[in-house]
Amino acid sequence: MKSFMKTLMILFACTALTRAHAQSATDPFSITLRSKDALVKSGSSVWVKIQITNNSGQDLDESGSINGMTGADPNLSFDVRDEDGKVKQKKIHKHPELASGKPINRTIAPGQTLNEEQDVSRLFDTSEPGKYLIQVSRRVSDAEKDKVVTSNTITITVTPQDPASGQQ
Repeated sequence: MKSFMKTLMILFACTALTRAHAQSATDPFSITLRSKDALVKSGSSVWVKIQITNNSGQDLDESGSINGMTGADPNLSFDVRDEDGKVKQKKIHKHPELASGKPINRTIAPGQTLNEEQDVSRLFDTSEPGKYLIQVSRRVSDAEKDKVVTSNTITITVTPQDPASGQQ
């Protein structure tokens, strides 16, 4: 019976992996997330590297207005959680109406990849020591009904400041 259950579990896992691969192969683009530094000191910036690859046969519009307070790509949504899986709240910036914007007009041609970096600590409070799970997503189009493409999940570990440095 145990042998049968193990075989069934392996078969189920293989089927799930095949389906996930087949679904991602049909996505018009893919998002890959990597950490710039997987280990950072509390109070330091938490940088991630984002790759968006156009898998379709047409141009992918990646234009928008970069917010001067956060530097965030407006086409991307970030999901940041603590090691217990609790969603971290976005930072609230005072007077967001005063933020400047920087328009960007860019297109990702078929088969091409856009590389960018984002300081996640400008969007979320990552100052507490611990592990943070980070994932990025982007809608296929502006239509609410359209699919969302999601990146892999990475883990960033925030360590306490060195007491000898005089910082917390």
